Amino acid sequence: MSASASRLSPLLLVYDLKLVCTQCCVKEQEITYRLKSVQHKCGHNVLLCKAKGGIKWRPVSRRPIFPNPNKYMACWYYVEGRGCTQHKNRCTFARSDEEAAVWTFEKHQGLDHALLCNLIAESERGTCQANIDEPLGDLLADVDLKAVCNLCSVKVNEITYNVQSVVHKCRRSLLLAKGKASDLWKLVSKRPTLAQTVCYKVCKYIAEDSRCTQHTQGRGCTYAKTLEEATVWNYLREKKMDKNELIRLLTQSVSLTPEHAAESMLRHFSGEFIEVCKDCFQEHPQKLTTKRWNDFCAADIAHAWNPVLVYHLSENSRKHVYSQVRPLPPNCQFTYCSYVIQGKPCWHTASECQSAQSEVEMAVWKAEHTGLCVRRHLLQLSQPAQTQPRKVTMYCKVCHLSLSSPESFYKHCASLEHAQLVAQDTTTRWRGREVPHNRRAELWLCERCECE
Repeated sequence: MSASASRLSPLLLVYDLKLVCTQCCVKEQEITYRLKSVQHKCGHNVLLCKAKGGIKWRPVSRRPIFPNPNKYMACWYYVEGRGCTQHKNRCTFARSDEEAAVWTFEKHQGLDHALLCNLIAESERGTCQANIDEPLGDLLADVDLKAVCNLCSVKVNEITYNVQSVVHKCRRSLLLAKGKASDLWKLVSKRPTLAQTVCYKVCKYIAEDSRCTQHTQGRGCTYAKTLEEATVWNYLREKKMDKNELIRLLTQSVSLTPEHAAESMLRHFSGEFIEVCKDCFQEHPQKLTTKRWNDFCAADIAHAWNPVLVYHLSENSRKHVYSQVRPLPPNCQFTYCSYVIQGKPCWHTASECQSAQSEVEMAVWKAEHTGLCVRRHLLQLSQPAQTQPRKVTMYCKVCHLSLSSPESFYKHCASLEHAQLVAQDTTTRWRGREVPHNRRAELWLCERCECE
């Protein structure tokens, strides 16, 4: 069994997974697919899942970044063909039990949608065995290695790190290793060379995920902290090389350019990047307008063209997400907006909120932080997907709906569904205990509230 199949085995014991495209599958309903046999070069751009013994293949979309529960569940209010009847286009629950199971597996394994699809493709090809004849092949047969930096890794504790998928120009200042049967990345520090060590071993006194408790509180310990670190150190001693040389050999074939970064970002995010008028997009209500043949906006009242980069994701015929990709703010802390973390749209203006308002905006910011100018390439690579000229439309960011005219937009804003979603974002729910009955007489509104 290949390493990819071994890692997927807990999921494959219960479900069947299949990478398909529009040529080798038939979409019968919104979340019901069936396979068809056809000779073609598959694009592998749709992930399907079905329970063992089942007959219905269910699509698996990208897992939402917020919220992040320990276990995902299927939406109780989802009706095939109508979507979620309670939260409408704002629903963050899975559309099926199969999708919920895959999302939960991704979370527990530290995977995203792109990495999961890569593992499935590798398990089908069976080509993830290390080649001993290649450089570092004998080491890579025992452990997996990854050179990272503080942007593409998250420190869990003294020893363990999580690796996150992000497009950026990596400085590769850290070396991580994990065993073939493990899912945890361990830090590999600089090999101690003062002692004439014949074979490096793991320290007996090291506490779990911390420093050595015996040898001068860890500062004088020359033992390895983990088995992965001992394996790498012994390889370096045998080959008479240092850690920097190992990192160079590990990444010598990797040359990340802005073009490659943009291509990787478009593979990771399934939507497209477009350019719209900034003034219209920041109006109330929001409008999606493109450029005329001259330097003017295509709005009814033409004005000077002032472009802004926008990411467009269309999950179905009803739901459209348009999110602005703002310029990288100075001294960016690379945090998400508190409203967005709660699954709500940010109600601040674009210049007021200094936190990322979408996963895409965060990825572009991190790429630009490392000196990669990807915006122009994102637009160029998205142009082939734009087969028809865009019309001026109105956009409701609360309900993720695009409407063709001002009349339809104002009619939508007067609907009960829109009012309910707006109320969820603007009202504050009392989370404390109820006021005691014998103290309620002492409470009253302030004078300003009574005047209003």
